[in-house]
Amino acid sequence: MKLIDNHCHLDFPQFDGEREEVIEKCEEDLELVVNSGSDITTNKSTLELSEKHRGFIYPTVGLHPTKIEEKNEEDLEEVLKMIRENSDKIVAVGEIGMDFFHEKTDKGREKQENFFRKLLELAEEIGKPVVVHSRDAEKQVLEILEEYDLRSVIMHCFNGSKELVDKAVNKGYFISVTTQVLYSKRVREIVETAPIDKILLETDAPYLYPGKEKNYPYNVHESLKKIASILGASKEEIGEQFNKNTREAYLGVF
Repeated sequence: MKLIDNHCHLDFPQFDGEREEVIEKCEEDLELVVNSGSDITTNKSTLELSEKHRGFIYPTVGLHPTKIEEKNEEDLEEVLKMIRENSDKIVAVGEIGMDFFHEKTDKGREKQENFFRKLLELAEEIGKPVVVHSRDAEKQVLEILEEYDLRSVIMHCFNGSKELVDKAVNKGYFISVTTQVLYSKRVREIVETAPIDKILLETDAPYLYPGKEKNYPYNVHESLKKIASILGASKEEIGEQFNKNTREAYLGVF
């Protein structure tokens, strides 16, 4: 069966020199991939890649929280403009959010929250899903999300506690499980906690593969095998469910 990788970065330089070969392999194993922008430069490359591979690569445009420290209000306005101008092409606003693992200062965290809120306001206005990064800031991010009327929320690479998983799914949010499930006890517990109809698969390629090897979007098949083992379920059955969940999370645009 063909799966969906709902979050990767095929435009990143780690794939230089092999990008088209990787995409060809992905097309053999996957139904489609969602490629997420993280700043002005990668938003542009994501849009270009999705245009070149229309119908297989779907773009999101956003501003990653770890990029915010080096950005100013003009940069934020440029990203907001990119989202508006490409609202008919993108499938979500993302990735956006907050990251307290990398940002330790109150000032930096306040700036992340300010930028995050501006991006959420626009997503709410244009009716797009949001792809949310929340590393070590899961509780704060969930509290902020409650203040907005968002059509769909995808908690990318979620590593929150069982209680926060429950809180997220009770709000109707989707929990996106990365290839961390191959090696992370926390992520395996999340898989056991989240309802099967709220789980999405992602690789976050080129990141989050065991050891130092580069990750590839088609490794969602490895995640599916592991999740099926954890749940004692059929790969085909839950794979189809995860694909269905992903279509729902992105409002049926693919």
